[in-house]
Amino acid sequence: MDDAGEPPVSVPECGDGVLSDGEACDDGNLETGDGCDAACAIERHQARFMSWNVQAEHLDWGGSAVEPRVAAMCDILATMQSPPDIISLQEFSPAWHAEENFACLSDLGYALAVADAGLYTEVAYRADSFELVEAGTSPIASNFSGEVTRKKTCVTWAVLRARQSGKLFAAFSTHWDPNNGVSLDQSLEEMVATVAALEAIRVEGARQSAELIADVTSRHSGALVLYGGDFNTLDATTFATLAQILGYLVSYDVASIESAHGTLGQASGLLDARQSAKSFELPIIDASTTSISDFPETLANVLKSSGLAIVIDFVFYDSTLALKSYEVMNDAVFSDVSDHFPVNVLLEYDAL
Repeated sequence: MDDAGEPPVSVPECGDGVLSDGEACDDGNLETGDGCDAACAIERHQARFMSWNVQAEHLDWGGSAVEPRVAAMCDILATMQSPPDIISLQEFSPAWHAEENFACLSDLGYALAVADAGLYTEVAYRADSFELVEAGTSPIASNFSGEVTRKKTCVTWAVLRARQSGKLFAAFSTHWDPNNGVSLDQSLEEMVATVAALEAIRVEGARQSAELIADVTSRHSGALVLYGGDFNTLDATTFATLAQILGYLVSYDVASIESAHGTLGQASGLLDARQSAKSFELPIIDASTTSISDFPETLANVLKSSGLAIVIDFVFYDSTLALKSYEVMNDAVFSDVSDHFPVNVLLEYDAL
């Protein structure tokens, strides 16, 4: 009671657990790093996600010995000002998994989600920043069969909890069906027909991926989704441009070919970082992601003559995340690792 016999009036203040005017949040403490800072403002956190096809060592695939490329990769990551928190890896073959080769990545703080040398897609994450909650892998549609499908054409995922913010991430790494079967001996019409048949397989893989994403996130409500990989196909916009050009050159009904890239976006609700970067006018958005394109050379030349980049490596992200930067890492040093250039994105999110 005060001198007048009235109970004292409590003055709202940050940290009392009561949301008051001028406060965006109030979690009952003045600690930082828990989503609500000492000034009762919602904390923004950042996550860096990279998709990187590191190229298997098989010489019949045009690969080369892994050991020097592992060393080059580790040198790159060690000298990056802001290295990725999570990396989706493709063609991460048994030689890449080998303890003596992965050691330098481990020394940099990275761990593998599945760590199965029989898989060629992996998710690597910084163990000091994330706790592994769940991981797994699933095959997707492919014109391969048996063990080869499991090795190359699949989706690997990891559900990770950020140690600082407690936020869940569902990170996916994929390698869609390649353009095997396309031959330079084919006529342009035959080549288009072959690619159309393979694109139909990739469309099915995109639908399966969307179903897998829905399944994983149904078990981990609120998880922020990151999906990256080697799609072996073009983005929906470039695909439509190519179809328009080819429409004048072949009799095949190219306009009827469904885009796998577009299917993934529509079926999953995720956003393509490259398209978002264009919308936001972020820099470095048109660089090709391959130095030796996995897209058929004749068709690639049609694109190049039109001034279009050959982009087949993509990152899709949860629409609740804010894209802050997008970059194709095409400096010459990256060609010491692979014939693909990694796609690196910076994303921002509310911790609450």
